Parts: sequence; structure tokens; C-alpha cells
Amino acid sequence: MKRTVQKYVIWSLVTTVIVVVSVCPAMSAGRFVAQLYSPPSQVSSYSETNYDFSAALSPLTFPLISQRMKHQPKVIRSSAEASSLTFNTEFYKRRGQSQSLVPVSADAGEYLTFRIAKGTKERFRKLTTKAISDLDRKKGEGGLGIRVALPKRLDRVFGEGGAGLKVTGFRKITFSGRSNWTDASNSDTYKQSKFPSLNMEQISQFDITGTIGSKITVKVSQNSQTDIPLANRIQIRYKGDEDDILKTIEAGNTTLSLPRTALVGYSAQVKGLFGIKTAAQLGSLKLTAIASQEKGSADQLTITAGGEENAKVIRDYEFAAGRIFDLFYPGEFDPRDSVIDLIVYETERSSQDVSEAELAIMMVDPRDDRIGRSDRITGVDVQQVDRSAYQFFNDSERNLHYVVFNSEKGRHKALGAWIKVKRFEQQDTITIGDLSQTVYGDSLALRLLRHNNPVKTHMSWQLMWRNCYKVPLGMDIEDLNLKVLKGHVGSESTTNVFDYQEVGGLTQSYLEIFGLDQYNSADQKFPDGRVDDRVEIYRPDWGLIIFPEREPFASTRTFMDSSGNETIALVDTVPDIYRYTGRQQQDASLYFVRISTKTRGKIIRLNRANIIEGSERVAVNGRALSKGTDYTINYDFGQINLISEEAIDPNAELTVDFEYAPFLAIQKKTLLGLRTEYEYSKDLKFGATLLYKSDKAQDRKPRVGQETAKSLVYDLDASLRFQPNFLTKLVDALPLVETEMPSSFS
Repeated sequence: MKRTVQKYVIWSLVTTVIVVVSVCPAMSAGRFVAQLYSPPSQVSSYSETNYDFSAALSPLTFPLISQRMKHQPKVIRSSAEASSLTFNTEFYKRRGQSQSLVPVSADAGEYLTFRIAKGTKERFRKLTTKAISDLDRKKGEGGLGIRVALPKRLDRVFGEGGAGLKVTGFRKITFSGRSNWTDASNSDTYKQSKFPSLNMEQISQFDITGTIGSKITVKVSQNSQTDIPLANRIQIRYKGDEDDILKTIEAGNTTLSLPRTALVGYSAQVKGLFGIKTAAQLGSLKLTAIASQEKGSADQLTITAGGEENAKVIRDYEFAAGRIFDLFYPGEFDPRDSVIDLIVYETERSSQDVSEAELAIMMVDPRDDRIGRSDRITGVDVQQVDRSAYQFFNDSERNLHYVVFNSEKGRHKALGAWIKVKRFEQQDTITIGDLSQTVYGDSLALRLLRHNNPVKTHMSWQLMWRNCYKVPLGMDIEDLNLKVLKGHVGSESTTNVFDYQEVGGLTQSYLEIFGLDQYNSADQKFPDGRVDDRVEIYRPDWGLIIFPEREPFASTRTFMDSSGNETIALVDTVPDIYRYTGRQQQDASLYFVRISTKTRGKIIRLNRANIIEGSERVAVNGRALSKGTDYTINYDFGQINLISEEAIDPNAELTVDFEYAPFLAIQKKTLLGLRTEYEYSKDLKFGATLLYKSDKAQDRKPRVGQETAKSLVYDLDASLRFQPNFLTKLVDALPLVETEMPSSFS
């Protein structure tokens, strides 16, 4: 099958003819085609033309122009005197080498005309596409529309304008039938009917929106497939003019606002109501009345201060492999020497794009290839690791020079590094590795940090730290409870595990034995039963806990406190967890780390579905939180995601009041209410609320808490706001203090 490939014009003047060399996909792979053709006046892609004459040249030296490069000519120089632009296009780049097409020059004026024409065409195409998509979208919004003109005499009641309704939706009716019979059952007196039993299924969903004049709006939403009553909504709303006594009338799904009230069982706004609500105003007196049924149920969730205990178990062989590597071998450099620059490379998988890869050789010491000859990798494709993915550190006190990656590097990827070192004694700078691709042919020379198939006999084996274990990132050590326990795989949740070792009648915790607990909170070298808050042990910014020994569960090292008391050496060591992988590691495992964090989870589950939108009230220590700023909520699944630090604080009490639509209403709830507000002045207001609620059980033997009940609740409230000027003057009288806003009390 013939494959069309875009090409670029490559031309140069040879005597009196122009030679064009281009890729010819129609011929066998690995061949060029020479064609006689006139060069265009500007750089552009062109389609292939079938020519009778063709000549086979030398085999193809480079691959076809890659998709990423063939449309990217770049201006390399320009001449104002000659009014010309010169373009260059790279068509091959691999392992630090690149090949370009023959540079092409174009008249600047003609190129400008070409660009203007192309830009105009592109803008016209976008405008045309947008116009067509807008037309299609409007067609998709179509439905049945009805407009009716109202008599002029009704304008005072309904407002100006006629009546209009728009209906969108669908109704689906499915017929099906099934006929069953048995021939052997027929007889002279009985004959089976073969007429099928018919079944009809109807599904409907529609929305109605409209207006009657300018004062009445109608919204109806119905779905026959929902089992939740509140999912089908009817809203008819009348809104009066500013000088009308009757302000609003709402019928159907409605809400009741109860500001400044402290009614038991109600929040500031009651949702999930179905009935009639009206609001009126006589001078400074406002009246709100409602007669409705409650379709929703109220509930509350309280999370007390102190947070939650979340335990995580990490086996001894589950160390954070590939997070931290030493850059030097023991004794290789002076402790006062420092790494001043580091470039890390990693090998590529065969399935990855290697067009940007470079050829490399990795060895123990690129300065002397005789060292560690068995521990080297040659002729591999590598790619540079983004510098933001790692940091390097110099610790002269402990003679450590190491690199820390933000995340674990893949276990089967080899890692190499080019290192620039500033030496203290010699006062000079040397490099470990070579990036010039001249020392080892066309390959980079890198220090091998990790072999892609590491074994313990490799010299590079000792560079990777196997004493790091993951903990929650950014966790305060006060909220972290870490223990090291002894127990085989599968025994983590049993009582047959111990966090201490007993030898000769003496017991000591594994935290002390492994050197994780050497200092107390006063920074004195006495253990206090907790993990030390020291940078060499606990790094919350890295999300790591670091044991002092590189292979802690295979070490018998002991530690000493300020009084000279020495810890007990580890009796049962497990060196096999560092020697093997997979099943052999699990079989050898004997210890595990249990990490308990006392935090408040960011996700709060209300244990209810179909939360009524806008009904929730989330508060921390009594202060209401803001939706979108402090939290987000999924109403369908009843899940709150806390955002702000105040909401996540485990030391604060969190309360959530909400309403939900139950799948099956067990009680019939009636709510009648009246709310009055009198505004004596802008700063002084009085209010009164009267509510009658009736819960009628549907069952003859209702469950506890769902019995028939009636209640009458009333509430009186007042609001006073004033500005005491004497307080403002009193504060202004303080030295170096000046108020910008007047004092106020509510």
C-alpha cells in the first residue's frame, strides 16, 4: 500500500540545473529518488508527484523525517539588504547528533505575503468551524416552544409580555412479547394459544421552562426512572413589583429561611420542602408563611477533636528503594570536599521513544576503567533526569555526599551520574564522568549509581540506601506514632508480636536497638520512647524515616547514651532480605514497622446518599466554613472533601448538619410556619417565628424514633447593631496606634 509522506524541498544550484533530493515512499525502503524540479519561492511542504524518470542512488543513510521535526523550519539568518530570510530544518537527531536539510533562502516580501494569506485562511477556517458548531449546538437545544399573547388588561396581574413555555425531553415506549407452547400438550379438547404475552415499558424524561408575563416563572423537571421524590421538581414562582404588598409566591419545591433563630432540629435554612410559600411586606413589617410537606430528612455528623488513628504496616524488606544514593565510595574523597553540580541519567525502556536518547557507558569510576570491570554497563540509551526530580547534599560532619530523588526510581532502570567536585585541600575542581563523547567514542561516560540488575557482589550495590521507609509526607512528628515489632508475615494484626527484645532478663525496645530513639525532647542523649525529631532520622519533607545503619535488620551495631549505657545488640538478624527479592524476601522477613498517624482525613463520608444541594452546614468549633474555600461536597454520594488547614486540624471539633432525600419515606411530615420581622431602624430589628410540625407514621407498628408526633415551636429574636465612638477614640489614644474603621457591636 502506498504511503503519502510530507517532504521538504532541498535544492542547490549545480551548473544549469536544479537537483531535488527527496524521500520516495513508493519505492523500496532505503532508497533515494533524484528528480528535476523547480524550487518554490518559499519554504513549504508539497505533495508527491508521480514521475516517469527516477534513479536509484546510495542506500538511505538516515531514517525518514520524524513527525516532530518535519514541520519546524527555523530562521537562522536574515538580510535586510537582500530582503531575504534563510531557513534551516533538522530532520534527524539522536544521541547528541543531528542532521539538517540544505538551508533554503526565501524572499522576505514573498514570505510575508505567504504568511498573511495563510493566516487569513486559517482565521477564516476557525470562524467557519465555530459558526457551524454554534448552529449545531443551537439545534441540539431545540424543543417544543409555545408562545401565547395575553390580553393587555392582564398586564397588571402577570406583568408585561405574553406566556411562553419550552418543552424538552423524550418519551420512550418499548413493546416486547414472548410466546411459549409445547406441541405435545395439544389434544382434541385443549389447544394451546401461541399468541405472545405482550409487555410494554414506558420511559419519560422532560423539562418545562417558561414565563407568564414578567412576574411568573415555571420550571418542571420529571424523570420516570428515578425513585427519589425530590429528583422530580416543580417550581412555580410569582414575583411582585417593588411597591406591591405581595412580594413572592412559590409553589412546588421550596425552602424556608430562618435567620437568627435557635430552633431545635433546624438549621438556618430548611430545604427539601414541597408546598406553598408566600412573602409580603407592609411598611417595615415583613411576613413569610409556608404550608408544606418535608420530603427530606435531617441528620448530623460530629467528628470530635483528636483526629483518627490510621495504622499502616511496612515489612522490613519494603524499604524505599531508589530514593537515596551515595555519590562517593568510602574514603574516596575528603569529608570537606563538596559536590557543586550533578546531572543524573537513567536508562530507557525499549518501548519508549529514544529519539532524544544518548549513548552511554556506566562504570564504577570513569576516571579509571580498570576499577570494577564486572560492574559496568556499556552501549545503553540514556536520558537525562529532570533536575527538579532530585536534590544533592553535602554533609561534611558525617562525610556523606548523596542525592535524594522525589520518588522511587524504577527498580529495573540503571542510574548514572556526571559529578562535579570541588576539592578542599587541592583547591581545584574535578569531574567524575565525561559528557564530551570523546573519551569513550561517541558515548557519555557516567558513574554507575545502580545497575539495572543489581547483585550484592557489585561495587555499586553499597551506594543505594536500604534504610529508608516511607511515612506520610509533611507529617508533624507529634502526630506520628512509630513502632518496630517482631513477627512473621501475616502476624501483623495478631497479639503475638512484640516491640521489644528480651535477652538475659533485660528488655529493650526495638526503637532503641535500631537507634531510632537516642534523644529525648530536650535534646539530651537519653531515650524517651519516641522516634527522635532529628534530620538524620526523620525527614517529613521527604516523607522518610531513616535508620542509622544502611542495612539495619542485618546489623548488630549498638548505641550508647550519655551515661554510658549501651543498647542490646539485635539477636535475630535477617540479612537475606537485602540479598534476595520476591518470595525469598517474604520468607526471610521477621520484622515490620507499624506507623500510626493521628490526623483528620481530608475526606468525610456522611454515610448518606442524595444529599439535598445547599442543605449542608459545615462548622469547625462553631464557625461555619465556606463551600469552595474550605471544602467541596459530592451530593450524590454524600462525601465532603476538606481543603483548608482549619478544616483539617485534628484538634478542632467538626460538625456537619445536612438534609438528604431518602429512597423510601417512612413518615409523612407536615410543616406549617409563620415568620415575622419588624425593622424598627437600620440597626434594630425584631423577629418572631411559629412552626407546627406533624410526623405521621405510615406503618401500624412504627420503629423506635419514627412514631407519630406533633410539635409546636415558637421563637423570639432581636438584632441590635451600634457603633460606640468612645471605643474608637479610646483606641486612637493609645501610642503608635491609629484605627482605620469605626468600632461596631452586634
